[in-house]
Amino acid sequence: MTKASLNLLTYVKLPQTDEQLVALDLAFAERRLHLISGFVGSGRHALYRYWLTGRWEGQAPPKDAVRPEEVLFVKLETPERSSMSGQRALIRAVRHSLDRRLRPAYMVARGMGSDALPLSTRSDIHKVIRSIRKDLGELKIKLLVLDNGDILDDDSLNQVLEFFLDYDDVYGTITRLRSILIIAATDKGQKNKVWTKIRANGDARAAALPAPIELDRLNVQSLPIAFSHLLKNNLGAELDRSGSDIVRKKQMREFLAEILRRTRGDWHNIPPVLKSLDLRLGQALEGKKRLLTKQVMDEVLSDLKQLSEQGVLERVEEQKSSPSDAGGAPIEGGNQK
Repeated sequence: MTKASLNLLTYVKLPQTDEQLVALDLAFAERRLHLISGFVGSGRHALYRYWLTGRWEGQAPPKDAVRPEEVLFVKLETPERSSMSGQRALIRAVRHSLDRRLRPAYMVARGMGSDALPLSTRSDIHKVIRSIRKDLGELKIKLLVLDNGDILDDDSLNQVLEFFLDYDDVYGTITRLRSILIIAATDKGQKNKVWTKIRANGDARAAALPAPIELDRLNVQSLPIAFSHLLKNNLGAELDRSGSDIVRKKQMREFLAEILRRTRGDWHNIPPVLKSLDLRLGQALEGKKRLLTKQVMDEVLSDLKQLSEQGVLERVEEQKSSPSDAGGAPIEGGNQK
């Protein structure tokens, strides 16, 4: 294993992952709205991508599983980037994602796409919604994913309910849409407000909303599981088992505690740990395995101390990277909530 070949895209299953996958499967099967929420770096997008494709690696997915081509991934603009009301911003974002699928890029660039949408009147809005529902049907979209869902306001959430739950088809079009998944960030110390906003409207349709999947950062229970997986599967290494078992366990506890402190349990900060480990473990000699020794641990912690002092880990966290399509951008880890 070398730095050049180091795989940082692995999904780490934790004890609660299977339960979360079942919840997403049920939401899709039962035509329901669902929510994945969590802190930045808690693995929201990683869980979504693992549910969609990762868990089927090396095997054929069941016939009733949603497929990537049946998903429309919509990244919502944050309020400071959009001067529109929540409802109009949502409609424009969905229309833009459809344009990217259906229409050549030059049409959008020349003002023929969603950037030039007339949304000033109710009639304009209904016309665009009709076109959205028509195109969702033509593309055979079954799952609509709304990223940055925490920015949805009351108007746009009502629009989500109308897109998803109104099967009277008030717009005179037919869509194969089965489910909507909202991916939302949670502020520190707060629960996600999306479900609260929907229920506050007193809408009877909100009564059947499932409990949201709420993820948390890595902690003292989940980090050892994740680290063991990453050490074996990403780095092709194992713990040096020479010497006293008691001393070895104490060294590992102290090592993981310092990693947790330096990374703050944020999955975005885990890749620098893996890169340092990969470097310090060195090349595997012929006939020998790469071993995580006390010396390697000390060298890695020294590396992390320097990265922390240089602000590298903080900058990684601030990037808050997230996918821009169904495939997504690199984010390591599964749920930790």
